[in-house]
Amino acid sequence: MEHWPTGGLPGAAKWVSYQGHEQWLLQVAMIVNAEYDKGFMRPPLHPLLSSGHTFSARRWLTSLQRRCEFLAQRLSPAYGISRAGGAITPEGRNNVLELARRMTESFYVAISAPRGEAWRKVADSRGSCGVGGESFQLAMHVVTPLAAPGEQAAGPVLCATTTVWLPEIPPQRVFDYICDVERRGEWDVLAEGARVQEDASLATAQFPLTGVSILRPTVMGRGRGGSSCNKKLILQQACGDAPCMVVAYAPIDTADLKDVMHGGRRASLSLLPSGFSILPDGVGDIQTDPLDANPSAVDPIDHQRSCGSLVSVLRQTHLIGGNLTAQTVDNFGNNVSGSIMKIKDAVHAKRVMTV
Repeated sequence: MEHWPTGGLPGAAKWVSYQGHEQWLLQVAMIVNAEYDKGFMRPPLHPLLSSGHTFSARRWLTSLQRRCEFLAQRLSPAYGISRAGGAITPEGRNNVLELARRMTESFYVAISAPRGEAWRKVADSRGSCGVGGESFQLAMHVVTPLAAPGEQAAGPVLCATTTVWLPEIPPQRVFDYICDVERRGEWDVLAEGARVQEDASLATAQFPLTGVSILRPTVMGRGRGGSSCNKKLILQQACGDAPCMVVAYAPIDTADLKDVMHGGRRASLSLLPSGFSILPDGVGDIQTDPLDANPSAVDPIDHQRSCGSLVSVLRQTHLIGGNLTAQTVDNFGNNVSGSIMKIKDAVHAKRVMTV
């Protein structure tokens, strides 16, 4: 049994045991003991901490399973599926998967607040956007990403993050709506309110709706003769496992993506991701009653009875010319607020609150 470091969590201890089997199978057992100071957590987060969905063996083992399945897809000789006709070669598929992995890692760093050597903080503020009961607290950051070796330096970036609580709305319902290509234009400013089509899909795990997609907004300018002229695509990675659902996406030039799919400069591309992290709020998910013991019963995480959703939102955009004005901040915040309200209405939530 091996002891793992816990990143400085007070009272936390984690052990992992490995047991080898035939045919390259490995059995992993994980034991976690930890204590947390609830005084530093807002009340809506307390049931989530008690449910075992965060900082727990259940979460880490699911992440391990997701990672193993991702690596298995990278090693698979199968071709990707292209909606435009034709297939994506294994080499092109692996390049796209690697680019999506880097994009998602950048999303995790950004949504956890800019810190460390990867970001240099320029300004930091908190404010509200929206009107009356439909206002939300946003954390705003203006940062300058520090380019990694081989990457092109980027200019200042405006980041907005917030976490909202949707009581009694299962995470799966929120995740399904965000991943619904047909309704993408309702909340995604990159689509400009237009229809979005899926050009390609690359599976990365066995969880439903888990994979990498290449999306094409139908309105990105007009070409000669009134034809559509899409110079930007959307690269998206979705992870639909129950403990934590994630949707990360970023705009990418069509020419750059084609270059990546043909073995080009994927390492030098620097994408600016936005996205969502969706967690169960833990309400009604600590114990299950005898009726839930029925094998046909719904999984507690997707329980329609009382389980709600905690949705963290990240939105990022480049500051054109590096100029930040009050109007820019207001417009950006209102765009985030509008997206949240579109999601609230679409999933039929009665209320939404900032955590």
